[in-house]
Amino acid sequence: AAAAAAAAATTTTDDDDDLEEVEDLSDSEDGSNNDMDDDDDDDDDDSDDYDDLDDTLLDEVMNLEKKVETSKGRDYGAHAKLLLKLRQAKLKERLEESRVAFDRKFSLSEEQWLSWLEDKMTELKKCASGKKRKEIEAYIQELFERATATLPASVPVWLKYLSFSVAKTSEDTEEDRRQFYERSCKIVAKDYRRGNAFWLAYRAFESSQIESPEKKSRVQAVSTRALETPLEKLDELKEKILAEVENKDE
Repeated sequence: AAAAAAAAATTTTDDDDDLEEVEDLSDSEDGSNNDMDDDDDDDDDDSDDYDDLDDTLLDEVMNLEKKVETSKGRDYGAHAKLLLKLRQAKLKERLEESRVAFDRKFSLSEEQWLSWLEDKMTELKKCASGKKRKEIEAYIQELFERATATLPASVPVWLKYLSFSVAKTSEDTEEDRRQFYERSCKIVAKDYRRGNAFWLAYRAFESSQIESPEKKSRVQAVSTRALETPLEKLDELKEKILAEVENKDE
């Protein structure tokens, strides 16, 4: 319990940040995903650097690693604290190895999943388009699938997954993307405080599709479902939807 509390206190991920992130992406949903392709090349070495590491922090890391090794990975408290210390120390490679090992032994908490996903998405942003980027995207996709399988009712995890899904450069078909929105709809859309972000992103997706007989009806259907959902900021959502409707009387 103490370890879980420490993880919750230390994790920097904020639900409101997820909300703002998804709202920003919903405004730019156009099916092209060009923003993510324009990243500058980043050839920084991801290997762990010990030169500037605080001696006290390094000692803590080494002691915790010894505890984990001695317990054969069964000491939950030591392993959970090790993840926090490795992240604090920015030892990326050892942190990744420890997270994988921890995931094999225990079920990660929401905070632990969010910090892992956040770190990998930050790594993705620094990576230019190419083979390495596609590999990272595929790995993050796998992590999100595992995270949502472990925590199917976690709104913060689904919001972050939504943000990743909108921004990634991988070529999903229109129907693939629509099915993803329908999956996340079961959880995120019903969240009283944060459901607005989901509905705006879903509506922006349908609005971005090429003109077809089905497009108008799909946009209207999403709008109707959104306005029928009990939400804290329903009036604000209504105003944003009406601002994009051509025939407001209708």
